[in-house]
Amino acid sequence: MSSAGNLPDWSIFKEREALPLEYELLSPAAEVAALLRVHYASLTEGRRAEAEAFQTSFAALAEQAVLVAQLEMLLQRSSSSFSSSDQGSRLQGRQETLPRLYKSLCIIKDQMLEALTSAGIEIEFPLGKSYEEVADFVEIEHWRHQQHLTEEIVIDVYEPIIRMLQAHQGPVLVRAGRVVMGAPLESEPRDGNHHAVARSYEEHKENGQATNQ
Repeated sequence: MSSAGNLPDWSIFKEREALPLEYELLSPAAEVAALLRVHYASLTEGRRAEAEAFQTSFAALAEQAVLVAQLEMLLQRSSSSFSSSDQGSRLQGRQETLPRLYKSLCIIKDQMLEALTSAGIEIEFPLGKSYEEVADFVEIEHWRHQQHLTEEIVIDVYEPIIRMLQAHQGPVLVRAGRVVMGAPLESEPRDGNHHAVARSYEEHKENGQATNQ
C-alpha cells in the first residue's frame, strides 16, 4: 500500500480568523516593572496627601501659638492693672480677686504653651534682635526712627516667629513674625518707603510737640 494514501486531505480544513488580543502579552519582568510603577505612584500620592495634612495641622497649631503668644503679651502689659487696688472704689471686693485671676490666667497660658511645645511648635519673641538676625523670619510692619537707638533692632512684636521642630531637619519656619523695627534717626533707609514714612511721621510729631510748647 502506498504511504501517499495515509496523508490527510488538507482541502477539508478552513482557515480561521485570528482573534485580536485585548491586552498585550508582557514578559514576567515587564509585568513586575509595571506593578512597581503603580505601587510607587500610589506611595507618592499617599506621601503627598500626608504632607499636606501635616502642614495643615501645623498651620492650625501655628495660629493657636500666635493667639497664646498675644495672650501672654497682653498679660504682661496688664500685670499692673491686675495688682493695683483703689481703696475708695466700690469694687474693692472684686479688686481683691484680680491678683488671683491674673495668676490663674498665667497658669492656663503656661499650660497652653507647654502643650504647643510638646506638639513640636517653637515660639520666638524677637524683641531686641537686630535686623540681620530676623530679616528672613519676620514681616516688618513699619519702621520707627528714634534718637536713642544706635542700630536697627526689633522694638515691638505684634506676632512671634513660629517654627516647627523636625527630627532630621531642625526648626522649620511655619509662620513669619510681625514686628516693628527701630532705627537711628540718621540711618540710611533699607526699604525706602517704610523708612521715609516713619521718618516723616516722627518729624511731624516732633514739630507738633514743638508748636504746642
